[in-house]
Amino acid sequence: MTGAAVARSAIPVRALKPERVRVGWLTLGVLLHCGILVAYSAKANDEFFLALSGLIIVYGVALCAISLYTFLLVIPFNALMGIAARYQFQEQGAAVNVSDAFVLILLLGLVFRQRRFTLGASTRLILLAYLGMLLSWLVSGQLSELIFSVLTITQYLIVMWAVFTEVRSREAAWNLLAAWCVATTICSAMVIRSYFAADFLLLNMSAEYRLSYAELLRSGHVLYRATYFIAQFIFPLGMTILCCLFALMKKKGGATLTFLAFASLLINLVAIVLMGNRTVLVSILVPVVGFSFFQGLRTGRISRLQALPIAALCIALLAGTIIAAVMPENQLNVYLDRTTDPESLRLRAAVWSNVIPFVFSEPSLILFGMGPDASIRLSRTDKVMALYATGRTLEGALDNSYLYLLFDYGVPVTIVLLVLGARAIRLTWRSGMGSIERMDLEAFLFGILAVVAVMGLTQQYAASKAGFYFIQAIAMAECTHYLTSQSDRRASGRTVRL
Repeated sequence: MTGAAVARSAIPVRALKPERVRVGWLTLGVLLHCGILVAYSAKANDEFFLALSGLIIVYGVALCAISLYTFLLVIPFNALMGIAARYQFQEQGAAVNVSDAFVLILLLGLVFRQRRFTLGASTRLILLAYLGMLLSWLVSGQLSELIFSVLTITQYLIVMWAVFTEVRSREAAWNLLAAWCVATTICSAMVIRSYFAADFLLLNMSAEYRLSYAELLRSGHVLYRATYFIAQFIFPLGMTILCCLFALMKKKGGATLTFLAFASLLINLVAIVLMGNRTVLVSILVPVVGFSFFQGLRTGRISRLQALPIAALCIALLAGTIIAAVMPENQLNVYLDRTTDPESLRLRAAVWSNVIPFVFSEPSLILFGMGPDASIRLSRTDKVMALYATGRTLEGALDNSYLYLLFDYGVPVTIVLLVLGARAIRLTWRSGMGSIERMDLEAFLFGILAVVAVMGLTQQYAASKAGFYFIQAIAMAECTHYLTSQSDRRASGRTVRL
């Protein structure tokens, strides 16, 4: 064999080696974070959580030195699962968790390895919104109470920066989207398991308090609803369900992808039904029906996309059948009564009618709002509780993301954030609708953004790490648009930097 032939035969080996290393490190990260959920289910002591958290931090430091892109793929698992290993600071009444340390490691990696800060074409708008949020915090007069919300918002900038620097191809964006879907599905499986084990996924609960939920499962008077550590988990859950539906419609997906998408869809549907959140299902149905209707008008013919609403309905019925078969009869009756009762929407509307005049009652509230996450972190203060009171009932949240932005940040920041969201939707609409029947990446991203926009009407967003999914979807929308616009001038396979 000649020297040239030997060199050519060695190229595939060298090309595959980095990929194998990446898969190995990614698998290790997934297992470590799944270990947090297993430890919580096994009621492990604080020392074990501390040791596991330390191991994850050491893993993060090593991975950051090897590959920032692989580190980015671990972020979904860390964001959704790391919170279960958090540690409470009783004096401040706040908490930090292993995810905070993980994002700090990411920041250090970006600073020392990239040394180039960019948030794409929307850098100025994003920084303007961030500045407005900081001003809202400073003006609020609740600096210590709202500091952790400000830190989470700062972490949003870091994970967006990571996307703009590391997602340099469509394949990289697909991998990140797949990582979020896998992480959400694992968490949904944990939700299902905890429901039937009568063990709510709530932090800082005593053993006696956790055991008391077993009585609720046998109760015929109180609705026993599944929970997750992060209240905003319903947003990644809704986005993942839509991605699974779209994956089933891909022409070139193959049997393996179809099976995995169907299994993931079923798991996530069962989880969302057990959580008793009907508005999420409606929020998913709206863009799904809209996609199908638009495709029929655009093409003037019936395509496989028209089967999407029917497929979604059939799978939802299958999930409902499974739940009806395994849910205790007394709980099933309470669940059906609860989900068909419009009283919840009426109470929410009453809260909204209280909040809107309040937001526009003072110039400071119009300009700066009450402060980052004030509608949640200050919900037990007299001023906020008066707004949440609806007769004899006291609601626990605004349950509207748009009013949440107005209430917490004021009108200017709300307008800037809505412009950013509208821009991301426009970018994915422009390039995604032409290829919607092929279900390209833009169609997935448009669907994700549409689901969040609809869910925001009846669900409250908040500064939590579950929001990394939505934040990174906005960043990926701009990245993929940039890559698509450069495809005619660059050879296939070349990397592109924003």
